[in-house]
Amino acid sequence: MVSSRFHPARLFRRRWLKIALPVAAVLAAVTVCAVFRAEGYIKEKLEASLGKGVSIGSASLGFRSIAFRDVRMKDAAGRDALHIREVSCGFRVFDLLTGRRAIRLIAFREPDIHLAIDAHGKLTGPALGVPPARGGKEEDQKPWVVGRVAVSGGSLDFSDHRDPHRPVRIEVRDIRLSLDNLALPADGRFSAYELSATIPGRTGKGTLQSRGRIQFGPYNADGSLKLVNLDITPFEPYFQKDYSISLHRGFLDLDLSARIAGGHIKGDGRAVLKDLSVSDKAGSGGQFAGIPVSLMVAFLERNNHQIPLRFAVEGDLKNPAFSLRENLVQGIVSGTAEAVGHVLHLPGRAVSGGSVSTLKSTLGRLGERLKKGISP
Repeated sequence: MVSSRFHPARLFRRRWLKIALPVAAVLAAVTVCAVFRAEGYIKEKLEASLGKGVSIGSASLGFRSIAFRDVRMKDAAGRDALHIREVSCGFRVFDLLTGRRAIRLIAFREPDIHLAIDAHGKLTGPALGVPPARGGKEEDQKPWVVGRVAVSGGSLDFSDHRDPHRPVRIEVRDIRLSLDNLALPADGRFSAYELSATIPGRTGKGTLQSRGRIQFGPYNADGSLKLVNLDITPFEPYFQKDYSISLHRGFLDLDLSARIAGGHIKGDGRAVLKDLSVSDKAGSGGQFAGIPVSLMVAFLERNNHQIPLRFAVEGDLKNPAFSLRENLVQGIVSGTAEAVGHVLHLPGRAVSGGSVSTLKSTLGRLGERLKKGISP
């Protein structure tokens, strides 16, 4: 009788394990080395293709995804302008097996962006070097289709130094963005988007929400923008040029629907300026947003400290002389002047040494002038 210790089947299993375990260890080591080398290769190639100002801390390759961590990008002057904690791309197995140019998801986690306008009016920000498109087979020219682009935990710091006496600094936090059905490079399809963020101010924190659809390539879009409780004090230099006036507090609620077609934007909006606190430093009869401070204070006291208004935004985005920001501010200022001039009903009362009816007429003309872009 053969001892169980020396049974042929058991001896075979032992020999197999002695061979298989080292082979498995070698294969595992080879796989790890291959993945590590592939991750390093992908990281180096991506850095080279995006330009000298881009650096990637590390890359990790999975079965259906690839992730890049600690992505940094500098501006033209060599200063840090963008930092992304992680960028990850997800794929479907079916797409990989069939060779489809499809990416299930590109996710940006905690991107931190710095933009600035210098004293000469030049915008500085992330400098991305993209290599020129190369010719090739028709198959090589087909776009990659991204199912969804998602941004979470984003932040934006913007500064404007054109006015050395009153630089503008604006912070946008908690940025969340989703963009569906995006083609790279653009092929003319529309992509639905949703955007939300918070905007901290000196005396409060506002919220921003926008949704709609956008077409890259021939740039067209339609959507809506909603601002709630936006602290307008950081934006004061954009609409208030009188240094003798101080804006201590003020908030804006805004609803805007707009459409861009062929580079032309047209939109209508409603807004409410509320809880304004304005003072004339020198008591010189100054103006706030083109409106005499004395009349503004009188209107606010009699209208629950709110100024409801309507405005329009329209212009050619391809025209270098057109500024969407200035057009929007001009529309709000014009609407404010018209609201104060036409809503205030105090017949026979004198404000700042003149009759209300005269001031109403003046503000009506002021609103019309602002609409036409003529300074009062």
